Amino acid sequence: MDLGVAAALLRISSAAERFEVRRELGSGGMGVVCEAFDRQEGRTVALKTLRAGDDRNLLRLKHEFRALSGIHHPNLVTLYELLSIGDDVFFTMELIDGVALLAWLCVASEDEPNPSTAPTVQLPGALSSAPRPVRATGALPRYDPVRLRDCLRQLAEGVATLHGAGIPHPIPWNWRSG
Repeated sequence: MDLGVAAALLRISSAAERFEVRRELGSGGMGVVCEAFDRQEGRTVALKTLRAGDDRNLLRLKHEFRALSGIHHPNLVTLYELLSIGDDVFFTMELIDGVALLAWLCVASEDEPNPSTAPTVQLPGALSSAPRPVRATGALPRYDPVRLRDCLRQLAEGVATLHGAGIPHPIPWNWRSG
């Protein structure tokens, strides 16, 4: 975990007795998402905070929350609250319990390890933050076409919901709703 993010999460955990930050779930260019327990609401949530607190990223985080907070669809996470503690701004959202998408899509057989136990490789460039499962031979795994079609259908339904609400995807940092 990036030291700046770790420090922000530590401040959030200690300043707000409300949240117990448990583990990092993922990160991107703008921020990091962690699993946290919300003591006030009595539920486990995903908590998204900024990697660096510059004004542009702060604006992007707020825009993301405001644009998506009123959207409800089975294929989109529900956003709960936009909060600030000191200089740290973050939002909470529904935590989805499941397996990694690639693990769910992969075909597992006697001679092909399940991707959840297969070794991973880091790819260069833009894909470097996305570990991909590989077989011992180094070849990419095969995917179950039925699961892949279902996944793409659900993705299209979620994006169509966003577009139907007038929200472009991805959300431009300077986009303003209606």
